[in-house]
Amino acid sequence: MERQTSSTATNGQLFITNMMSPLSGFHSMAEEKSFKYVISGADISAGYAAREFARQGLKHGELAIISNEPAPILIFQRTTYVVVLVELGKRVKAINGIELILSTEIIKADLSTKSFFSTGGTIFKYQTLIVATGSTCVRLSECGFQDTNAKNIFYLRDIKDVDQLALTMETKKKRTVVVIGGGYRGFEVSASLTVNNYEVTMVFPEPWIMHWLFSAEIASFYEGYYANKGIKIIKSTKATGFSTNSNGEVTEVKLDDGRTLEADVVLLDGGGRPMTSLFRGQVVEEKGGLKTDGFFKTSVSNVYAIGDVATFPMKLYGDMRRVEHVNHAFKSAEHAVKAIKAAEEGRSIQEYDYLPFYNSRAFDLSWQFYGDNVGQSVLFGDNDPKSPKAKFGTYWVKDGKVVGAFLEGGVEEENKAIARVARTQPSVGSLEVLSNVGELLIGSRVNRNRTIILDGRHTSTESREVVMAQRITTLVMLIEILFLVNYVSQIATTAADSDGDVIHVAGKVMCQDCTRNYDKWINGSEPIKGAVVSITCMDERERVRYYGSDKTDERGQFDLIVDKVLYGGKNLKPKLCTVRLVSSPDKSCDIPTDFGNGQSGVKLVQPFMVFKDLVKFVVGPFYYTTPMCETPKYENNY
Repeated sequence: MERQTSSTATNGQLFITNMMSPLSGFHSMAEEKSFKYVISGADISAGYAAREFARQGLKHGELAIISNEPAPILIFQRTTYVVVLVELGKRVKAINGIELILSTEIIKADLSTKSFFSTGGTIFKYQTLIVATGSTCVRLSECGFQDTNAKNIFYLRDIKDVDQLALTMETKKKRTVVVIGGGYRGFEVSASLTVNNYEVTMVFPEPWIMHWLFSAEIASFYEGYYANKGIKIIKSTKATGFSTNSNGEVTEVKLDDGRTLEADVVLLDGGGRPMTSLFRGQVVEEKGGLKTDGFFKTSVSNVYAIGDVATFPMKLYGDMRRVEHVNHAFKSAEHAVKAIKAAEEGRSIQEYDYLPFYNSRAFDLSWQFYGDNVGQSVLFGDNDPKSPKAKFGTYWVKDGKVVGAFLEGGVEEENKAIARVARTQPSVGSLEVLSNVGELLIGSRVNRNRTIILDGRHTSTESREVVMAQRITTLVMLIEILFLVNYVSQIATTAADSDGDVIHVAGKVMCQDCTRNYDKWINGSEPIKGAVVSITCMDERERVRYYGSDKTDERGQFDLIVDKVLYGGKNLKPKLCTVRLVSSPDKSCDIPTDFGNGQSGVKLVQPFMVFKDLVKFVVGPFYYTTPMCETPKYENNY
């Protein structure tokens, strides 16, 4: 009997519909292959899942990876992105005889019979299925573009596209590239092309680059930095179509404001869409992906989804989310396989508890983000794009807690520190200035052409902005004191809650000059390096049980860590400990003041930050001042 089918192409995918009863007559002439585990798709998560299966123990021929891609599973290397590809698949193939079934189009998935049907007539049977199909690109034709069939327009979503791009760039004499989109791919590809001496223009409809993640303040740095590197950035503008030459090659990009951009090559960063159509109607979907539980199990027994296609419970925030990032691809694949093996062995494991993470390296920059970018953002550090070595960050505060953290130029310890902050979500409600974060930041953005009144005096726009900048600087200083990014990661891992094993105190020592005006006095402090701060702990009978000290670093920060349990088993009580100034090495600023009780001493009565596994005290800042500001002391002559 002849099998009659009709085929249509939609979004770059092939769908074949049987004109008879579903696939009738197919079984009698089809080759059948059976596997204990099948991974469907060539998303990077597929490779990580295969690796975890091998680690857990895998017999020869138990696992197959079925992919429409013509080559082994590939990982994009972020440093060069367009050119360098690592063939992870070859390595996976050699492990325990995992079967790679490539260039194979699956036309139907029947989850009720645990069967896949290919265009070649083969039926693949499985006991457990992992969906790792990843995402496909949003095509220009779906966005109303004109002339979408022009040559030299690339999406960078599959191997063929990347290979064709590399060939085109080798043969092109001109080196003018337009990148449409200001997302992850556009951000990184533009930098890579510029390093390789291409003239790059970015155009996107959003008001700033990486709009889905960056705050406006963060974006302003990267836009300025990219501009200094020669990249042209056109924001809040849509590309609408293309002009071509007689060979059908793209020559121009048309913009919605009537302008045109010269282009020899166009790269698209239009976002992605999870490839779930094969399973539609058989698996519960949510937010564009296949809905899973905390072990990546879908609504269908023995069917799991990982990576881009999984919409999973974000335990940290109590909602369902879908994440597109290599970090999640790796971790979700690993967790799903561990859950599968544990179920087979009658064991249980913890639910997936993912901390959202994004990162990038472009030019000589390197940033990391952890957590959630919701609530009020608070910028700290130097985000001037002209700085020789810019270093800055941002915290996001919502409902009195820090929920997200970003850092550019951080070292490993600092990046671990912001991850810890985002994970533990410390409360910052006790820091009074945080209640006015919104007012401070909004106040710095009001109409710059207005003359305003500060402290009863008319103030020029320039003076007003200086004052506002100083207030923001004060806020930043307090935020830095609160979190002490450089030190959080150094805290002993045994330090837990109030019954932990250590007392941990941190703060800053600054220099103030009383000869300055009020604003300079409040906002113009400078850190003192090498200042000594002590901690003295007593017992209930007011006997000294412990004394220790620490010197401040170049930022004026000190960090005191004291073992709670003394020799003999005696416990120190934080409320009986006092922290105070001892000395300043700066002879021009060595007069102690009692601002923040630095001279009289601070009792450790209430923790300033409470983590799940750490209680930390933050004191100060403490201040020294100049000798000419010292209060005269009169002798008693009576």
